[in-house]
Amino acid sequence: MLSRIRYFFEDIGYWFSDRLGLGRRRRRNRGALPEAGAGAAPAAEPPPAESPPAGATAAAPEVPAHPPPADVPPPQPKRRRFRRRKRTEDETRPATEVKPEDAGAAAAAGPAVASPATDPSAAETAQLQPTAPPAKRSRFGRPSLPRPSLPRPRLPRPSRPKLRRPGRPGKRGVIIGVVVLLAAAVAAVYLATDFDFGGGDAAQPPAPRIVIEEGEAAPQPKEAPELGFPAFATKNTTRVSGANPIADAAGVALATAPATGGVEGPAAVSIVAEDDWPAAIAASSLVAEPIGAPILLSQPDEVPELTLTALSELAPKGSPETGDNQLFRFGGALAPEGLRAQDVDGANPAELAAEAAAERERLTGEKPEHVVLVSSDRPEFAMPAAAWAARSGDPVLFVQSESVPTPTLEALRELEDVPAYVLGPAPVVSNEVIDQIAKETKAEPKRIGEDDAVSNSIAFARYSDGSFGWNVTDPGHGLVLANATRPADAGAAAPLSASGKWGPLLLTDNAEVLPAPLEGYLLDIKPGYVDDPTRAVYNHAWLIGDQEAISVDVQAQVDELLELAKVQSGRGQDSGTLPGQGEPESQPDTGDKP
Repeated sequence: MLSRIRYFFEDIGYWFSDRLGLGRRRRRNRGALPEAGAGAAPAAEPPPAESPPAGATAAAPEVPAHPPPADVPPPQPKRRRFRRRKRTEDETRPATEVKPEDAGAAAAAGPAVASPATDPSAAETAQLQPTAPPAKRSRFGRPSLPRPSLPRPRLPRPSRPKLRRPGRPGKRGVIIGVVVLLAAAVAAVYLATDFDFGGGDAAQPPAPRIVIEEGEAAPQPKEAPELGFPAFATKNTTRVSGANPIADAAGVALATAPATGGVEGPAAVSIVAEDDWPAAIAASSLVAEPIGAPILLSQPDEVPELTLTALSELAPKGSPETGDNQLFRFGGALAPEGLRAQDVDGANPAELAAEAAAERERLTGEKPEHVVLVSSDRPEFAMPAAAWAARSGDPVLFVQSESVPTPTLEALRELEDVPAYVLGPAPVVSNEVIDQIAKETKAEPKRIGEDDAVSNSIAFARYSDGSFGWNVTDPGHGLVLANATRPADAGAAAPLSASGKWGPLLLTDNAEVLPAPLEGYLLDIKPGYVDDPTRAVYNHAWLIGDQEAISVDVQAQVDELLELAKVQSGRGQDSGTLPGQGEPESQPDTGDKP
């Protein structure tokens, strides 16, 4: 390709050289006769040599060894051509035109010319050979004879042979080379200027890839166009922009355990079915150290491509802390073969959660410090427990609104000395359930809960009871925000609460509007500074899900509420308690709530 381009520009140079050389040759050869056979008149024969005067010996003219070709006359200067043409006209003038007074001079010049009457060949000779012009006299009285004129032999300058370069393309190759060159130029301009020939919007800045799912007929997640700022991140927020919990789990696992650059990934990974949100919450206790197994989600009939990709990049190898297992399979979820796997199974959510608590106790050899009880019927109230289980390793057990399943009671009997906490209001977990648990254990469970899922998550974020609870009532913390309508995102996002900026899981029940209790809570923990912002503390929030789960408008509002603000000094009045503010709840609410 490069040789063709070089030959193309060389041909252009040759073309200009030929044009310039042709102009010089035309000026040099101006006046030359045309070639014979091209429609031009034949060249006139040179006049014959006249007889020398009496008593003089005629000298034979010198004949060149190589006479010039008749069809290539030599170039002659303009003035010489004019004189030659004048003399030729005089020499070719017919004999009948000779004036009478010049007859004597013609007779003195030489013998008489035969007439047509006396010599039959004279007529032909008269036609083919013109009569000699009258002799001129010199100033000494002697006649002067015309000097025989023969054309000077000139050989044509041999033209430079045009040799074809080896490998040089012909006309077709040159045309193809020009087309390729133009196409490459257009492509270079397009890449350099980033033109949008379709007339669409400008390209967004780069961001991590997300996935979309095309209807029920194609459940396999597929890649979607990249989203840029602020849909991906702002100065105080970062989004894991998955169209479903499968993509969210893969993104969180790779964000919290980047197995690259010489950094080893997690020793094991948990696999949970996408639609089994209780198993995802129960598996969150294995996220905590020393096991540190992030959660990936699977589908009933196949392992999603995103899950396989994340699993291959994490490359779990097993460790003594994981029992040399590379994989924990919860609830019979479909998992790739060839890995050392430990099954954590159960016939119902309560049985599976009790088995998960027993598995962690076997791996660590220690009993948990606390137990969290949540409803298996109301997932939006159980979601915040996943973040705490990932942070602390405390197991999560399931109860129903009016009863306690047998597997849960058996697990509580084995952990009778471990404090238990109920997450949710009385309509979700009734007081009768708490009383039944109190009969089976030595301590009565404590309740943390509000009437709605958003306020319930905020109450758990504020709660503190000794070593239990987040106690996030001041600025300088990490937060995780998810939509209450996607319960599997709780288990998918659990590793974010066990590493990095460690923070509770907060919920929103509206993708387009920031709930008022959540706005008040973020205002309450808004960071500030007096003189030096670099010495202040900061808040940061992870947003789970794409814009269908949490819109960009809500993300912008959260970013503003988390922003560091300058504190004005001076005297002022107390502005009262903002919505969502209040003292952390450290005592259980044993009363019934409407």
